Amino acid sequence: MAPKRKDNDAPPTLPTRRSARNVAKETSYNEIDQDELKPVKAIKKGKGKKTAEKETVDEDATDAKEEEEAKEADPEEPAAKKSRTGIAVGDALPDLVLQDEDENKVKINELKNVIIFAYPKASTPGCTKQGCSFRDNYPKIQKAGYSVYGLSLDTPKSQKTFKTKQNFPYHLLSDAPNGDFLAWLGALKVGKKITRSHWIVDGEGKIEAIEAGVAPLDSSKKAMKTIKAEEEDEE
Repeated sequence: MAPKRKDNDAPPTLPTRRSARNVAKETSYNEIDQDELKPVKAIKKGKGKKTAEKETVDEDATDAKEEEEAKEADPEEPAAKKSRTGIAVGDALPDLVLQDEDENKVKINELKNVIIFAYPKASTPGCTKQGCSFRDNYPKIQKAGYSVYGLSLDTPKSQKTFKTKQNFPYHLLSDAPNGDFLAWLGALKVGKKITRSHWIVDGEGKIEAIEAGVAPLDSSKKAMKTIKAEEEDEE
């Protein structure tokens, strides 16, 4: 059988060429550990249980810090000297108008024989302790001839909720949105944070005593001691 003739006119057979990009892809894929290709679980956004627990811990830590700072203060030091507010005993209340929890207007310079206590935020643990302490001792405070007003940057609506839930027998003042009265009292810190404090106003509408940076449960106790509410109740 005659050998097959080679057709010189037939086009040469070329080897299959792979691009450098394809080669790189194949090499890269082969080198990857298959475990690394497992899908990654999406991280859910939003406030979870741990976040809520952290906020509660932060609030409790703030209360503990306030109580510790109050203990470090000299108990025999006059209230006026302990004040970090910038006002002094004998100063007359300013000419300001605020709203209470029912949106009634309250003229600050007309308040007389009152205890005004400031708290950072309505319905939080430390502020609830402070407010309930004044509530529980309110009969003794009234017997001594004084009334009580709570004060914060909360809106009248938030104050109403706070008062209703805790059954406060006294009014809560809203200094929202600017905190003019709190600033005058010197209780408004940077970032609109409030220093827990209380002030006692005499029968002429002047500052009688100042207690700044007080612990939640100590606020009413110290105020009652100043107005001699406990002594009058015991007699």
